[in-house]
Amino acid sequence: MKLGIRGHLVEVAASVKELVSQRMWFALGRYQEQIEEVMVRLSDENGPKGGRDKVCRVVVSIASRRLFVSEVAPDLPAAISRAAERIGRAVSRELERIRVFRQQEKAASARQRPRRFMREEQP
Repeated sequence: MKLGIRGHLVEVAASVKELVSQRMWFALGRYQEQIEEVMVRLSDENGPKGGRDKVCRVVVSIASRRLFVSEVAPDLPAAISRAAERIGRAVSRELERIRVFRQQEKAASARQRPRRFMREEQP
């Protein structure tokens, strides 16, 4: 699982990078084999004005699909934590959909195969 962290109009300090890494690993670690890449983008929507404007956007690439989550909060740690929780649930749901689809596809192909019976030879 490749993790990328970018900041837009906000300084991404080492402590923030460590927090992002910990939260994403906790939320997505069990799915590391299925996840290709995780991109986290942190931004400050209003700049120096203040307010509830810290945004954490997460994009996860999984099985030729992309899952997106965006979370707004008054501070970066809160936005990061909530986004990590949400993306963890989204990845879990998507992997379950993929698993069910593959099972249904496998069952359908098994039903469509012609069955050949061998006749017993009579003496």
